[in-house]
Amino acid sequence: MRSRHSHPRMSSMKQSFWNPEPEEALTRCRAVWQHRGFLPLRDIYEAAAEIAEDNEIETVARRLMLAFDGARPVQAQIDRAARSGNREAEQLGALLRQRGLSHHPCWTISRRRARELEGKLAADPESYLTGLGTTLPYPAVMDDECLAFEGDWARQALDRSLDRLNRFIAARRSDTAILVGNGPSLAKVDLDLLEGQDVYISNYAIRDARLHRLARGVAVSNRFVARQEPHLFQTTPLWKFHPLWLGDVLRDTPETVYLNALGGELFFSQDVTTRIAWHSTVTFFWLQILYAAGYRKVCLIGVDNSYHQQPGAREGDLIEQTALDYNHFDPEYFRGKVWQAADTDRMAKTYRLARSHFEADGREIVNCTIGGNLEVFRRAALSGELSASIAPPIEPDDGARAQNNAAARRDVVRQTAEILLSRARCEGTPAGYALLKSDDPARALHERVQAFVKSLEPPQ
Repeated sequence: MRSRHSHPRMSSMKQSFWNPEPEEALTRCRAVWQHRGFLPLRDIYEAAAEIAEDNEIETVARRLMLAFDGARPVQAQIDRAARSGNREAEQLGALLRQRGLSHHPCWTISRRRARELEGKLAADPESYLTGLGTTLPYPAVMDDECLAFEGDWARQALDRSLDRLNRFIAARRSDTAILVGNGPSLAKVDLDLLEGQDVYISNYAIRDARLHRLARGVAVSNRFVARQEPHLFQTTPLWKFHPLWLGDVLRDTPETVYLNALGGELFFSQDVTTRIAWHSTVTFFWLQILYAAGYRKVCLIGVDNSYHQQPGAREGDLIEQTALDYNHFDPEYFRGKVWQAADTDRMAKTYRLARSHFEADGREIVNCTIGGNLEVFRRAALSGELSASIAPPIEPDDGARAQNNAAARRDVVRQTAEILLSRARCEGTPAGYALLKSDDPARALHERVQAFVKSLEPPQ
């Protein structure tokens, strides 16, 4: 995951496709999809004609096909309908195959083989990802099936994602992020406070028009959430963060960042380009991303850490929500859908781990949730935390300004040197810097950079 790719400026098609005007057409598409299980060609081209100029209709139609009909489970539904004599499904399936949109870079494998590959990936992620290719696939172990993704596809997807992640980080507007949970307390939050902030949402919060408008990114790390309404996450201009093993459900878009998401023993990743944990809650998934993005403070809202669910339910058990959903800010959130039982104790364990990593680097996660049962973090009102984070600086006099400029230049050089230092460590053996031989070039570079960083310190 070390390659870089250049990207041209967004075309006028992409700008026109993702502006607010097509929302009415997309809403109709979603309604048809919910009723039929797929979006027929007639509806695709009617929507494309409303969204795009004449010379862009085919391009927009292709994106709509991928968004609504690109997921592997949806294409299985299309095939079933076609075999039952559904003419629209037959036509749609034929065009998807003709356009090369029906190919998915994965196949089913035995659970034993998937576990074997997963173990190798977890033991040495960097080496495994480097070796992805024709003979080494990317594994996905799930409850209902196990998959192997084409190694070349996985490597290219991760390379594209690295470039997108860098652009996401470069576009950060503040040192403070607001991470939105979907608990019932979110309904009590004054969303006016979120205007102009770096806001991040998860899962079906994307259905809320105002949260969607305020957000910079959305994350989905649960297969059941992704499968039930994949088009919600495909027809948005937001940055999208997903495990790589959701690539057969949530297809690639110019804003998609796929990550090597691993389960197993709990960990917190400071370098999400190599691996990231997806344990227990998408909030933990997000905290690792926001740490990697450099945020100094993350304010949580709507993270209640409480669920009403069936007695005896264990984490991961499937629950069919037929009644109104009072576990979330919107009573319709999971109604008519399947969700997985939560374990709030395990969630709290992930939060404590995240807190330890943030605090070790002088950063903080603040619980700005109104009420709820999360007591891992310091509690504070969101308005106060945002006011503290954006307070205007005191204008320095000329002498202080000169000192500040010199300090700023030293900081830039120091950060560059520390990047070189990290790179020197990465070039060493997997066992770490301490095991490098005295004549190893990485040790020599490490010591030179250390001496350089020390020389930047102002005299005492």
